[in-house]
Amino acid sequence: MKKVAVFIDWENLRLDIHHIQRTHINRRDITFNYNSIRDITFLIHSFIDTSEDISKIFFYTALPLSQDEIDKKANSLPQEIQSKITAYASTTSEKIRKIHKQVSSFIKHIAFEEYFAVRLGELKISGFDPNGRPIISQKQVDMLLGLDISHIAYQKLADKVIIFCKDTDITPALKCARVNGLEVIIASIKEGYKVADKLRKHSDVLRERSLITIANNLKGVSND
Repeated sequence: MKKVAVFIDWENLRLDIHHIQRTHINRRDITFNYNSIRDITFLIHSFIDTSEDISKIFFYTALPLSQDEIDKKANSLPQEIQSKITAYASTTSEKIRKIHKQVSSFIKHIAFEEYFAVRLGELKISGFDPNGRPIISQKQVDMLLGLDISHIAYQKLADKVIIFCKDTDITPALKCARVNGLEVIIASIKEGYKVADKLRKHSDVLRERSLITIANNLKGVSND
């Protein structure tokens, strides 16, 4: 059996799934819930071959911002901008609290899944759009992912790495893994965004699975 370490840029994967569920011609038939830990773990294991043995699943994400954190950032801005932010917050604060609770719970509980190691980056507010909505970006995840891949490669802790990420910023980490003798596999959902040539160039295998097939297999498991 080949030991495999799995690396998941969760926001990257989540947006890929979300895009499929919004745009695919058969989207109504894709009964997959990316807020369900059961569905996500099933998807990940669908990419593991029978000849492979999971050593670790690294899961990269960030805790959501609270309404208090958003308000604190807004308070440092000019009054005319604050008024727009306050107007927007008055209609969305309950939604933000609900999302904060849901996502925090998801991150807490997925950390208890077998082989999972959660790595937390940070969310930063870079500003607010003209309607008062916060512009939020995720930081540190690419760096953490790259460091972990490099550590696995240098210490020879796996034979293969499977990467759930289509961001070309991780290319240096892929190079490091290959130079140190690891097989690099890019995991790709067939119906989702295409894998950039830059990533394919610095990987060994592109392993595709269909979200439609995974969702149908999940139905079968539920009915057992």
